[in-house]
Amino acid sequence: MAATEETEIILDCKLLALGVTDLTEFGLYLKVDKAKIGGQTKVKIMKVIRTELEKIINTFDSDEQTNEYLKGLIDFLDENAQPKPSDEEGNTLKPSSELEKLEIELKAIESQQKAIEEKLLQAKQSENIPKSSGSSPTVADSTKMKLGLAGNNFT
Repeated sequence: MAATEETEIILDCKLLALGVTDLTEFGLYLKVDKAKIGGQTKVKIMKVIRTELEKIINTFDSDEQTNEYLKGLIDFLDENAQPKPSDEEGNTLKPSSELEKLEIELKAIESQQKAIEEKLLQAKQSENIPKSSGSSPTVADSTKMKLGLAGNNFT
């Protein structure tokens, strides 16, 4: 197998590891028209990228030029994408600063959730605390309060 074919296979493997978002960004890097790849499935984007790569590769005069170009694309992917199997959407071309922002936002939301849970727990506990007298007021006591008879011993 020629070196160029091996390099193409390596590039294809790297492209297959990417998600839709990353493939779209790579297509834009190759100067593919956004209308051709925007909102498309991974398979369709791969086909468009592959077609564009074939057009570009056919303009080179030698296998050496083709191989160098493909290695440059592989280097670009290595620098800008870190495929993560757990990332179903394939959003791996995000700059680390955006990732850090999302992590900070997540921590803020988690701390808000914790504060709300603590308030809820306090509210539940305050409802369950018995009155300081140790007994709950009776209907007679509440009637005396309404009539202003509390504190008078008419019984």
